[in-house]
Order: sequence, then C-alpha cells, then structure tokens
Amino acid sequence: MKFDNPFTHPSTPASAPVREIIIPAGLNFQVRPEEGFDLRDRAVGDPIRLKLDNDLQNNGSVLFAKGATVLGRITTLTRTSKVTLLGFRLETIISANGKASIHPAPWDIRIPKALAPRTAFKPWRTDYEALVPMRSGVNSLSSAILIFWRT
Repeated sequence: MKFDNPFTHPSTPASAPVREIIIPAGLNFQVRPEEGFDLRDRAVGDPIRLKLDNDLQNNGSVLFAKGATVLGRITTLTRTSKVTLLGFRLETIISANGKASIHPAPWDIRIPKALAPRTAFKPWRTDYEALVPMRSGVNSLSSAILIFWRT
C-alpha cells in the first residue's frame, strides 16, 4: 500500500517554502467534490480532492479563498445493492497563499435527490469523518454534493 501524494508531480522543481497557515478552532466552511471524481477504481486510503465552496475567514480576514484545494483520504468505501457509501477525512487546504493542516468535523451533508439512496439509511460515522450515502451504482462524485465542516 502506498500513500504518496498523487497530486504532486515527482519532477516538480523545488520552489519557495509554502507558508503554513494556522486555522483556529470554531470556523465553519463548506467543500464540494471535484466534478467527476471516479469511484470505480478507488479504495480506502486513496486521496480525494475537493474545493472550498466559500471563503474560509477568521475575524473578517480571508485565510483561504473560495476554490482553494482541500485534500483528504478515503476512510470508507462500501457498495451494496442499495447504497454506495463514501467516507473521508480532510487533511490539508492548499492555495497560492499557503497551506494548512486541518482536522475538522463534519456537521451536515447535502446530497441532491437524484444521487441520494432510496432507503432510510443512517450511516455510523466516526469523529472527523464525513459519510456520504449515495444510490447504488453511482460511480462518480458530483460537485452538487455539499459538505459542511467545523474546525
């Protein structure tokens, strides 16, 4: 099993050090998956890439602008005859301004009706993990899925 960051090309030249940004506790933010994230060849431990859906601000100052890249790891991927369940944790926010290690907790997930399972499904989640239930047969994430997090 290999957990290298596939989003960084190995031959990328070294550049100026990236500024570490500290994210204080208690900030709310929203993320959306990148359109077309294919689930067919994914497994637990694989990286997942999302985008900030709003500016992440602290006391009126923008720490990360809408559209910043948010990286995480798949923690659960289960497929049954009725439900596809994707679980993931967020790890890092990256932008031109810098990067931040994060360990937020999800507090709400909004799934379009067309993707939502047709059954009353209440997944059991662990701290800091978002669980996104979808209809069986859904093979790619939609940017219409919105996940709310709190640092």
